[in-house]
Amino acid sequence: KGATEAENLDAHMSFVAGKGAATSNASLFMYVLFFFAALYVLYLSHAGFKAKVDELLGKSKDV
Repeated sequence: KGATEAENLDAHMSFVAGKGAATSNASLFMYVLFFFAALYVLYLSHAGFKAKVDELLGKSKDV
């Protein structure tokens, strides 16, 4: 037959993509929070990024 162990295991698993529960609002909030936290760490640790953000924020105050 020549079936590998992984192929035999896959044949017995009832996995169907897209059948799970949707992501909750709390999970989405956590993803957004961690994204902005990562941006903040980048802002604090990278001088070039900080300068660009400060430049953009300075322009937004002038408008």
